Amino acid sequence: MIYSGYMKTTNNNFVLVGNHIVIDFVNTQIMEDALLVELLSTQEDLKSWCESVDYELDKDITSDELASVIELRQCIYNCLNASNNQDDIAKINEYISKHRPNNLLTFNKAQNSFNLTHERCAHTIESLLGKLAYECAKLLCSDQVKNIKNCSNPHCVLMFLDTSRTKKRRWCSMEICGNRAKAAKHYKKQLS
Repeated sequence: MIYSGYMKTTNNNFVLVGNHIVIDFVNTQIMEDALLVELLSTQEDLKSWCESVDYELDKDITSDELASVIELRQCIYNCLNASNNQDDIAKINEYISKHRPNNLLTFNKAQNSFNLTHERCAHTIESLLGKLAYECAKLLCSDQVKNIKNCSNPHCVLMFLDTSRTKKRRWCSMEICGNRAKAAKHYKKQLS
């Protein structure tokens, strides 16, 4: 999936505002009516999220695999929020070690050049978690890490990668939190 723009809604409850697959993964816990809501509470939920980020799993998911997904998500969340907990790092590294991108070097005789091509591998939970851990590590080691932000709404737990030109984005999305804040500010101004 190409991550551009601020918001993509899906047919399920997933709101993809993170501008990065890892942040959208972390954003599978949201606040509703001051309660933390788990959007990956069933195997079907995880399958739906995978489809929303264009990752189609090849087989059904077990409850143990779902528990591993939730555990990795928490480790990634902690690291994105500047935790350097060695247990979180070790868990991410455990999944990185299982990440095996299927890239093949080929030679195109017609163009007289080498190409690096991607061959589809099995889309299992292990490959998904490996990919997410690897993408998390790449993000944390990149210059983009300084642009990972939490929504300015104190009642929102969503994060995003600020890809705006000025790097002054404040809200997970204008549709979700930005308009609410602007409306509240306007209403307060009208009362005074």
